[in-house]
Amino acid sequence: KQWYQRRVAARDVFDLLRSTHYSQLDLKVSCSFFEIYGGKVYDLLAKRAKRRVLEDGKSVVNVVDLKETPVLSVNSVLNAIKDGSAVRTSGQTSANAHSSRSHAVFQPGRNGHSALIPLL
Repeated sequence: KQWYQRRVAARDVFDLLRSTHYSQLDLKVSCSFFEIYGGKVYDLLAKRAKRRVLEDGKSVVNVVDLKETPVLSVNSVLNAIKDGSAVRTSGQTSANAHSSRSHAVFQPGRNGHSALIPLL
């Protein structure tokens, strides 16, 4: 069910970009993906590189040097999620043999601007 929802959401983004209103704007789509585990932040699209989180002068919180990957299609979005998910921290719990042990955030972006989407 989650993969279906992700596919539909990604498809909607690319359908919107092809619409008459947006197609003339030459918008580029990218994504980043990070996890928060044990009070630390790791870049899931950069081999789980450790990143710093800083707040700027406008009180906007940023993950420093977070890798932004261009995505050109629904499949490239799903592949980025799959690749990042493969390096997430996981472990065994009493209820689940392969449980996520972190919080993950997938960020789609366009022309350098991003929006947060939690993938818990």
